[in-house]
Amino acid sequence: MTAGNSKRAHSKTKPRKTARPEKYERGTRSYTMSHIRGKDTSIERMVRSFLFAKGLRFRKNDKRYPGHPDVVLPKYHTLVFVNGCFWHMHEGCPKSARIPKSNVEFWTAKLLRNRERDMRQHAELEADGWNVIVVWECELGKKTRDERLERLYHEIVDERNVRRDGIHAGRSQIETDSNRLVSDGGRRDTERGRNGSMGNTENSARPQMSHRAQIANPFRAMVFGALADEMIANGTDVVKLSLGEPDFGAPPAVHDAMREQYDGRPLPYTAAMGLPELRQAISDFYRDRHHVDVDPKRIAITAGGSTALLLSAALTVNDGDEVLIADPSYPCNRELVRAFGGKVVDVPTSAANRFHLTPELCKEYWSDRTKAVMITSPSNPTGTTIAFDTLKAVCDLARERGAWRIVDETYLDLADREPDGSEVKSVLACDPDAIVCSSFSKFFGMTGWRLGWMVVPEYALEAMDDLATNFFLCAHTPTQHAALACFTPETLAVCEERRQELLERRRIVVDGLSEIGLPLEVEPNGAFYAYFNIFSTGLDAWTFCERALKEAHVALTPGRDFGEATADTHVRLSYAASREALREGLKRIGDFVAKLRG
Repeated sequence: MTAGNSKRAHSKTKPRKTARPEKYERGTRSYTMSHIRGKDTSIERMVRSFLFAKGLRFRKNDKRYPGHPDVVLPKYHTLVFVNGCFWHMHEGCPKSARIPKSNVEFWTAKLLRNRERDMRQHAELEADGWNVIVVWECELGKKTRDERLERLYHEIVDERNVRRDGIHAGRSQIETDSNRLVSDGGRRDTERGRNGSMGNTENSARPQMSHRAQIANPFRAMVFGALADEMIANGTDVVKLSLGEPDFGAPPAVHDAMREQYDGRPLPYTAAMGLPELRQAISDFYRDRHHVDVDPKRIAITAGGSTALLLSAALTVNDGDEVLIADPSYPCNRELVRAFGGKVVDVPTSAANRFHLTPELCKEYWSDRTKAVMITSPSNPTGTTIAFDTLKAVCDLARERGAWRIVDETYLDLADREPDGSEVKSVLACDPDAIVCSSFSKFFGMTGWRLGWMVVPEYALEAMDDLATNFFLCAHTPTQHAALACFTPETLAVCEERRQELLERRRIVVDGLSEIGLPLEVEPNGAFYAYFNIFSTGLDAWTFCERALKEAHVALTPGRDFGEATADTHVRLSYAASREALREGLKRIGDFVAKLRG
């Protein structure tokens, strides 16, 4: 027997892994399943080989599109996903019902998350005009393989002919949905349930919502906050550590200034770009605190930091433009980009790079459609700042390639001092033409007052003025006047005392999580968030937060809000609450985790 034959004979005697799936010990299963190939699987190669033999040419696993389609055929404007039935929960397939017997809650939530993500991504792609086809693992069995592959070929080629002849635009929504039901195992049924009247003849008189409304994601931090409020209203003692809302409130001088505004004086509109005195005060603040000179005319006052981000997207993004965003990051930024037709390119980050973009990551995910990079530093949800040298390198790269740099500095003045005692630098110190978004909500504690600002390149001022006028006319006049009190020496001293208090609260949280056995992978050095890994508890992040609220009466935010990279493994805790609330909340979390671990 030759060595090759010996090796083959030996391989035949190896037990099949599927013969003993339930014999893995706790933890080993998770490790094994996490190492299952995610791309270039045997069924993907089968589909690609068939299409190649048919003369079709394509790209594979293209990261520029949501979901990284397995096959991209630009000529036919078609994307093909080759899905495993278990991982993507193919409805009606026996494989999708085989949930592991251990950690049932974890796996059920994770798989539901996969299906929800698929639905969202496919809807987004279809809204952009792509023909999305799903080929299921079970369809590629020996008995049905040939028929399914031939049908796939015709779905691709015939769809192109339909589009070319203009028939596709005239199809009814019902017909389109029905045809897709055949190829995607019922995904549209679920989607119709989500979108209401879509394709439902009984509700044909009801107008359809826009695609942006259909694919918009909820802000789950607010969802958990609302659930907590409902429990509190019903008499349950809930510790709310879910929202980034300082418990200090606005400084006293700002309250006094606001009261003065309501003495009967007229309160007319201000200019769309804001009250001149306030723009000057912010300019002086940049000079005195961050040592950069900003012309007041480049500063626009907005109705909250969110409006600054919205205007930034409106100014920079066209249909099909791509924006690089760190994953995890603030969820609303993604929705704003999509609202203006842009494509969000989530760039997975990790503790190794402090959950921030790097030049290397940007180059990896860059394409000829990249229009902007969006950075939040300090970060929400991680509370980490981007190193200034890294920030400069990313901005230099984007500028050299003709892309916008949008930097959210909402938490900048809550960041730790540099080793030499100086303030953390603004991006304007290295990139004067970056678009900067900021807010009075965090450092000044004015969350509900809804006031923010942005710094715009001089060459974009006229366009920004027009956008601001049309979108919201002007920010709230009394609040603009009251905000002038933020920049007095007395108020700035109050805000600095509060920043020091947040440092004490951070230490309570960092030490408390470590004692629980959920140590932080990287400690925050700005904002008021701790982002910790809960994978060791055996639950996914959503289930962990859901059960923590129901069983321990602590409100947290699941990683699902902030992107896919850490959706199931991480949870955000806000230490904007009082010391007493933090200690009580950590105690409850500790007891909850101890019960989970038995």
